[in-house]
Amino acid sequence: MPADPLSGLRVLVTRPQRQAGKWQALLQHQGAATLRAPLMEISPFEIGERRPENDAIESHLAKLDQYQHLIFVSQNAAHCGLQWISHCNAKIADNAQCYAVGTATAERLQQEQLTVTAAGNTMNTEALLALPQLQDVDGSQILIMRGQGGRPLMAKILEERGAKVDYLELYQRVQPATTTEQLNNSDWGQAGDIVALHSGESLQNWHNVIEQLQKPEWLQIPVLIPGVRVQQLAQSLGFSSIITADNATDREMSQSLSSWHRQQHRN
Repeated sequence: MPADPLSGLRVLVTRPQRQAGKWQALLQHQGAATLRAPLMEISPFEIGERRPENDAIESHLAKLDQYQHLIFVSQNAAHCGLQWISHCNAKIADNAQCYAVGTATAERLQQEQLTVTAAGNTMNTEALLALPQLQDVDGSQILIMRGQGGRPLMAKILEERGAKVDYLELYQRVQPATTTEQLNNSDWGQAGDIVALHSGESLQNWHNVIEQLQKPEWLQIPVLIPGVRVQQLAQSLGFSSIITADNATDREMSQSLSSWHRQQHRN
């Protein structure tokens, strides 16, 4: 096995452009070649635009001090949410508890001197819902800051526990129109190619690209994905080689890929 743990691999970096650099640099540092082809872009609802989504954001933030629990589901939710809170001069209640899915999201909030409870390195909804602070929420008001159209599980469980839950939807996730053409005009699909996908939505977008290009053989290209839920989705979509990391952190994703690559050499 080469000294560089990912030597001989080429990894498709599919994260949004603004978030891809650190991950791509880590892969290259460990010996992998990379190709950047975003499968998702974050389109924030910009402050100052006149649109119904902005009206909804401002309406919720006008009563921000009425919420006992504030949940930020991602770094994007933290970044956009903090911008809007500042713009609207909204006040977080003194007794409110803030939560973050993932340590990077927590660190972003802590930069603003907020006290944050994080769902650790697991980076998923289920871990956050297991926190002791969110067990007895009967009668509480909870605001979930997220992108448009996220998973309904968190709100559903919290409402079953007696909470009143509102969403603060701060951005859209869109599939870039140019990625399909970029891949069609590349030499993608060679031996040693791997696709790194950091969410179920990115996996679904990758499947869409395969269908659009009529490349069913790409279902056999190994996919690196986070968590059992995304693994089950990959299996249902017909992917035949699945590398499952514990979560979507760069550390866990790269370690899982290294372990898989090492095993391939042993075989």
